[in-house]
Amino acid sequence: MRNEVDEKKTYRVALCQNSNGRRNFALCPMGSKLPPTAVLITEVAPMDLLLRRDFIGLSEVAKLTTGTPFFVDAHGTWLSGEECEAINEGMPFSEVPWLNGLMPDFAPR
Repeated sequence: MRNEVDEKKTYRVALCQNSNGRRNFALCPMGSKLPPTAVLITEVAPMDLLLRRDFIGLSEVAKLTTGTPFFVDAHGTWLSGEECEAINEGMPFSEVPWLNGLMPDFAPR
């Protein structure tokens, strides 16, 4: 992604989810159309984090445009604040309020 970043532009990051539950990130220059798989979008992302592809760091400093936080696990899977809160409270995965009703495609344990 580093070669995709134009340091003269301002970006947000789309949190995307495919129909199989796989979650990823998409770089979105301000004013551009969001990808069709975008579920959530961040506020403006700091350039240094984009250049390093540091999505965990991004989740620590940027919120979603809704003003709510998001989280990224060690394998790069993003979670909404509501999903993460439910997991941290010990809710069984089958009862977590997954976005779009789809559990993420987590890395195998």
